[in-house]
Amino acid sequence: MDKRGVFSPALHTTPASGSLPTGQAGAPGGSQSTSARRRTNSHPSVWRSVNKIMKEILSKISPNEALRILRQLAKHDQNIEMKIIEIAEGLLKDVDVEATCEDVFYALDGIDVHELWDRSGSTSSGYIGPEEMAVEMMEEELEHFAQEVFRLCELNMHREAMLHCMGVLKGIYRYNHESRSEFKDWATDIPAECFGYLLDEWRKKCQNKDELKEMNAFLKNECSKWAEWVVRP
Repeated sequence: MDKRGVFSPALHTTPASGSLPTGQAGAPGGSQSTSARRRTNSHPSVWRSVNKIMKEILSKISPNEALRILRQLAKHDQNIEMKIIEIAEGLLKDVDVEATCEDVFYALDGIDVHELWDRSGSTSSGYIGPEEMAVEMMEEELEHFAQEVFRLCELNMHREAMLHCMGVLKGIYRYNHESRSEFKDWATDIPAECFGYLLDEWRKKCQNKDELKEMNAFLKNECSKWAEWVVRP
């Protein structure tokens, strides 16, 4: 039996006995090589299989592998580098205050009080009270939101940093006033403290007076119950 590999071309018609196939040496008018004819006659299903395998590889690579691939592409091709920068800027500029607010609210509202109890008490480093652990757990949830504000500032994307900060602040404010989670009973003062810390850190990095005024107006409208102590002239 003829055993063919994955990339074998389609079956060819068997020539009559004693004759030479067109395209082979010695055949009348045969100028195309056998290998070239095989490439052009390759079965479409083979290429579909190849494309499927390639797509599966792309869908299964890890974020770290994808980052390494992008860096290699950018390093060796300036056009690709510029395209990557263009796409990245588009993603970073797509800041939605309300979407960020929702993300923050549900991240905080989803903290499980049972996890608080499990992580509190006697540990190998000593005793940790539930109030102290509540601070740590809330800060863990807010950490990456705050870091995104600082990252945007470092990239000189100050307006995007302001918008993202607004969303985080509004999410914390909503959690403090709307959440009914049992965990919040152990963290009564923490939301306001986290709110004030992030706002102060953003103000230190903000160099635009118009953006400071815009933030004040936002706080008066969206975080009105805290406006008295967070709005600065």
